[in-house]
Amino acid sequence: MLQINSSTDTSFKLEILGYEFPNITDNYWDSNWLSIQIDVTYSKGNWTAVDSSLTTFEVEELATWLEAVHSKTNKLSSWSFVEPCLEFQIRKQNRVKVLMIYFELEMLPKWVESKGIGFRSFGIEIPISEIDLLQVAKELRLELDKFPQRVFR
Repeated sequence: MLQINSSTDTSFKLEILGYEFPNITDNYWDSNWLSIQIDVTYSKGNWTAVDSSLTTFEVEELATWLEAVHSKTNKLSSWSFVEPCLEFQIRKQNRVKVLMIYFELEMLPKWVESKGIGFRSFGIEIPISEIDLLQVAKELRLELDKFPQRVFR
């Protein structure tokens, strides 16, 4: 399980639950869709969401992007996916570099919608200085080892 914690009691967990279509093993897209669960702790409310919103190769690409952020060789300040439910972004907030994690659609907290706030997207921030990016990338790959890419292009 990937876990990122902050000194501000904000945390993000991502766990791969399995393949969305475990019996389809011969289709590039359908064979590689993963069901994931996120658990978020945040000062305004906690939430859990489950959705098939990442593929095996997208999880691998995210790990590679996090390593590039660590080594300062990343050319992209954000990383998003085919399903627009999650986005990771590096930004400066008050001279501090932070990892922003944005949630949309199925990953959006229910309490945001139920309070009528009207967000289409909602994000949390965690200072980069509090994250061991290499460890996070390693945890992602260990999680992915249980559900490897089954069909390649």
